[in-house]
Amino acid sequence: MDDQYDALRGRRILVVDDSTQITSLIREILRACGAEVVTVNSGQQAMVRVQVDEFDLLLLDVKMPETDGWRILMFVRDVQPELLPHTILLTGDRYHAETIHRAGQMAVPVIYKPFDVDELRAVACALLNPASGTLGAA
Repeated sequence: MDDQYDALRGRRILVVDDSTQITSLIREILRACGAEVVTVNSGQQAMVRVQVDEFDLLLLDVKMPETDGWRILMFVRDVQPELLPHTILLTGDRYHAETIHRAGQMAVPVIYKPFDVDELRAVACALLNPASGTLGAA
């Protein structure tokens, strides 16, 4: 894999999405960069993992049944606040004003589905290596 994604190598990443297809795809993309990827398909599973494990990066779907991404984000803020600046929101709703507004308030980047693989990797690397100053894609 290209050296430009070195920031992902060896990092623990939690991917949360109710779609197993999305979590599987993201897992393969990030594993190819050398990351250790844990996937879960519900908000409840995500909250358990955040409580018991440490992660370097969180990729979080906004719209999920039962426990949505916003509730998980608030949970992360309370339980593992150091993970909040290393969180990427995923959504298929490009034009939802609330998503755009809330993500902006929390300074959390949003990647829209269907996503560009290079954008996903670049934003993840930028959050893991803030000195690179390349977080303009979100």
